Amino acid sequence: MPLAKPCAGGCGAIIPIGQRHCANCARADSTRRRRKPTWGVYQSAAWRGPNGVRNQALPRDNHTCQHCGRPATHVHHVVAITDCEAAGLDVYDLDNLASVCAACSGRADAPRSHGPRPSALLALDCPRHGEDKL
Repeated sequence: MPLAKPCAGGCGAIIPIGQRHCANCARADSTRRRRKPTWGVYQSAAWRGPNGVRNQALPRDNHTCQHCGRPATHVHHVVAITDCEAAGLDVYDLDNLASVCAACSGRADAPRSHGPRPSALLALDCPRHGEDKL
């Protein structure tokens, strides 16, 4: 069994199993995440705090995924954070939030992050999850 693997950052460095990135790629990834317009929203007390909208949305939806009915662990913006201003919405508007499971959150965010792909669009309409509700 191998004890090392290549860095996921693509630099070619060999790292121990259990790590995803070498120190240089991890630092670059952290900087990239902080530069995203969504970073400040998700780190704010209005989002994460005890009275934050995330902690209001999950109980409102009974901790149930609004897409497939499984237990919800994520809160999804129906209108993306980057589109809220143009739509006249506040990023902390509870009516723009839906509780979702990790799988449905990933499917909903994939087209936003990577552009629509046929395989991602097909996954949204699979028989297991029914038609896309997000």
